[in-house]
Amino acid sequence: RADPPDPGSAYEWYARAAARGSAHAQAKLAQYHAAGTGAQKDDTKAFHLWSKAAEQGNAYAQCSIGVCLGNGIGVSPDGERAAEWFTKAAEQGLPEAQLNLGVCHERGIGVPKDEKKAAELYAKAARGGDASAQCSLGSLYARGAGVPAN
Repeated sequence: RADPPDPGSAYEWYARAAARGSAHAQAKLAQYHAAGTGAQKDDTKAFHLWSKAAEQGNAYAQCSIGVCLGNGIGVSPDGERAAEWFTKAAEQGLPEAQLNLGVCHERGIGVPKDEKKAAELYAKAARGGDASAQCSLGSLYARGAGVPAN
């Protein structure tokens, strides 16, 4: 029988890899700090770690930076910068980022309001299996916002 995983040891191994510049490990450590699981909850530290990983092109970290900036988690809110990070992650095909960038376009957060662009992004994320994007796209169709009403 295997012992249950020890989140403390996972943190230690991720910390070693992060210190060597691993974007994946930096993103994992950020997750631990954001959730307060296996590490002390610290949104500022999570943002800093996600930033390091995002600068290296990690799409998950780029999306997480967008969420932090969009909601003022560990950093002052900045819709324009949030949309920029969502764009970087969305261009890599991350459905969650496509959804979040769609929200920015639908509501005019950090970008000009453009429901047609929002529908395109929701459709991409929906095709990627994102259930929230599927609901958001359905809502646009129901209202005829950016797409033909049906």
